[in-house]
Parts: sequence; C-alpha cells; structure tokens
Amino acid sequence: MILKELALYAGILINAGYIIIKRYIEISDTVAIATGLVSIALIIAGLVFNIRRPGKGANHT
Repeated sequence: MILKELALYAGILINAGYIIIKRYIEISDTVAIATGLVSIALIIAGLVFNIRRPGKGANHT
C-alpha cells in the first residue's frame, strides 16, 4: 500500500519540481515531454491503485 501512495506522491513531486525548475532553466522539449509523461503515469498509477484498494469496513465477520 505504501508503494501505491508513493507512486502518486512521486508523480506530483516530479511535476511540481519540473515546474519550479522550468522557471529558472531553459529545458529542451524532449526532456519536457519525458518528464510530463513520467509524472502523469505515476499519478495515474497511484490513483488507480488507491481506487482499487478495498475500504476499511469490508472485513465483517
């Protein structure tokens, strides 16, 4: 479960870091596209894993 949440947060952090760095450094289009795709993939993976996780109240005995 921790890895799933880390994927979501890693995607968000990569995206935020890229936006901050882009202000100060001119980044080529290839790097920009690659960074965007990686961050989007991580965010989607984290969201999908979090949605598929069963709720805490599912284990009734």
